[in-house]
Amino acid sequence: MREASIILPHAGNRQSHDLLHGLLLQHFGGYTAQAVIGAWRDPATAIVHNDQSTMFLIGADPTAANLALLHFIAKECGNMAGQICVYVKGFDGEVQFVQC
Repeated sequence: MREASIILPHAGNRQSHDLLHGLLLQHFGGYTAQAVIGAWRDPATAIVHNDQSTMFLIGADPTAANLALLHFIAKECGNMAGQICVYVKGFDGEVQFVQC
């Protein structure tokens, strides 16, 4: 098994977090969550956005199917949360911003 992660901001996202909890439990059998703080600069406006978020850690076999499922879950939850993209670290350590 390898570890992957999804980071989802808190702001107004209670339903998306509930969905993420349920999908991770259903498809991966569980997760570990921890509070994180981050920031990003909008390249179009140069405005810096500060986020309080939750990082969800998932342990699973590093298969293409599991990575595709992780991306699908991130996209669905990000859409529900009104995010532009969601930070996903794959089982191989590669970081991608999954577009919502």
